[in-house]
Amino acid sequence: MLRIVILVIFSFCYQYQYGQFRITSDKDFKNYSDSLLRYAGISKPDFSQNDFEMRFWVTEYIGEAQALFVFNHNNNGCWNVKGFYFCTNDWVHFYRFKKDSFSLSEDWIKRWDSLNKSHILSLPTESKVFSNWKSSTGNIVVVADGISYRVELFTPKRNRRYSYSNPEDKLLTYDLNNRELVAINNIISILNNELKFKNIIERQCE
Repeated sequence: MLRIVILVIFSFCYQYQYGQFRITSDKDFKNYSDSLLRYAGISKPDFSQNDFEMRFWVTEYIGEAQALFVFNHNNNGCWNVKGFYFCTNDWVHFYRFKKDSFSLSEDWIKRWDSLNKSHILSLPTESKVFSNWKSSTGNIVVVADGISYRVELFTPKRNRRYSYSNPEDKLLTYDLNNRELVAINNIISILNNELKFKNIIERQCE
């Protein structure tokens, strides 16, 4: 029987002003997976209580393991996060939804500041900058499988999204003109240090 379990929600309060959640809006914005959002009961961002929402997707090409984390910052300065682990091979049928118990750590505020320094709100999507990356050895990365990382950002008036595929593998080769590649890898590392998602997703769909 298919089942879904929403991760326990934990809050961390911090006075962070709305004006600092500044993003540019995508004219053609679309959610990454409306089918999952419907299945999991994830609604549109609620801006009656919140001023910012971030969705962080971890998507495996092979092995079918996926994860989604939804961060909200509310009008009182509190952060909370909901998480979803699941498996799918077609983004229509979902199974092995599991719950993980975690809370935002005392380091979260410092980590959010570090995420901002890595341009988590303004990073361009990979397709717009990939041609800039160069390898000092002349090598080209070809990866048949791997992981895609996707970020969706929402404020009351704007929303945008961007994605990077196999950035950790690409960073091993593309060592020139790779500012965005370095930034997304910093973002992944910071979020993994907070959420510990890599250890879980590796075993999710075995």
